[in-house]
Amino acid sequence: MSRGNNHVIMVQPVPDLSTMAVLPVEQNGDHPKPLSPYEQQLHLLEHDPRLSKEILLGKRIRFYNIKGTIGTGNFSKVRLGVHILTKEKVAIKILDKSKMDARTRKLLSQEILCMERLDHPNIIRLYEVIDSLPKMHIILEYAPGGELFECISKDGPYSEDNARPIFAQVISAVQHMHKNGVIHRDLKAENVLFAQDGTVKVGDFGFSTLSHAHELLNTFCGSPPYAAPELFQDKQYVGTKVDIWALGILLYFMLVGKMPFIGDTIPVLQKCILKGQYHIPSQLSTNVQTLIRGMLTQKPSDRYTMDDIVNSAWMGCAVIGCNDSGLGSSESTLREGVEMLQDQLQQTLTKLGVPFDDLTALQEDTPRDCAAGTYRIVLHQLQRKKAEQTTVACNSPSSQHRSSGSTEGRRTITSKLCIIL
Repeated sequence: MSRGNNHVIMVQPVPDLSTMAVLPVEQNGDHPKPLSPYEQQLHLLEHDPRLSKEILLGKRIRFYNIKGTIGTGNFSKVRLGVHILTKEKVAIKILDKSKMDARTRKLLSQEILCMERLDHPNIIRLYEVIDSLPKMHIILEYAPGGELFECISKDGPYSEDNARPIFAQVISAVQHMHKNGVIHRDLKAENVLFAQDGTVKVGDFGFSTLSHAHELLNTFCGSPPYAAPELFQDKQYVGTKVDIWALGILLYFMLVGKMPFIGDTIPVLQKCILKGQYHIPSQLSTNVQTLIRGMLTQKPSDRYTMDDIVNSAWMGCAVIGCNDSGLGSSESTLREGVEMLQDQLQQTLTKLGVPFDDLTALQEDTPRDCAAGTYRIVLHQLQRKKAEQTTVACNSPSSQHRSSGSTEGRRTITSKLCIIL
């Protein structure tokens, strides 16, 4: 309140929009209608000055609070985030567009297109893409269990029994990629992650591309220690064969704890790979030695196919948990997820106030939309809950006796996963 010229002027305080209920008035002005949680967030983003400040400071983007850094790259930084409506933890890949050249922009576009094609329990999910003027934010599934590389570096290589279920899930993921025309081109232990329940997740599609079967590619991508010999020969290459070579390197590293081809410099490493000479420890079984050699065959046309890997003697034992029960997070189960969980999806989305006419339209909507991003997170949460219920069934006394393999030293992987290859 202030005084001047004998007049009293009342100064009203600015309302705190973040803590008050937002009640817009209907057209007749008689009955205010409370906003849904979804609508409240949209309203606050538009009208709350504190949120505008948080966005400028990089602490908030749309429906996500941004926390600490969990990874860095040449043009990007990965931050931990929390979705406001669902409380889901996410990984937010933040790219500075001003530092990106034409090639990097093309790779980013390919990364988003590739992830949009994929829908598999062993692949990191894309939730939403937020394109602002200075930066691009890619909202991804968060895998808190860390990298396979870190696990092996800390605890040493896996036994064959313990490596098999991990590798089986990676193979399942790569099969799904190739069936959908996606070539990863950067398969390595650093890009194999563990979810909280030990489920394996293949991530980082920064070098991925779309490719038809037997189509020839010509761009060198990926990590040199995992690179196939044809990549060092300045030749066109078949993408699937390059991924299979990398899988061979990955399996070797999982079982031996070091790379099969080693060089202090790129030229030395290149020479080793082109020679194709490496040592497989004799303590590894004959079956896994055969599998590794099949994947690390110099000539791409003679290299194992995905079917050869799946049907190999070593992988033939890769039955995890209760495969024979017909339960689990298989690819077919995931595709049917919307139908199976339709009632729960509708109830949850309606409670949050997410606008949708039908779930199919929302499922096929662009990831550059708050409603579609919320839908994808809710669907994933419901699928996880269903998978947990399946896990309980898998670990019932009637199913436990069917599991094979030692449980000693499993570390971040569990024996209760249900993956059908």
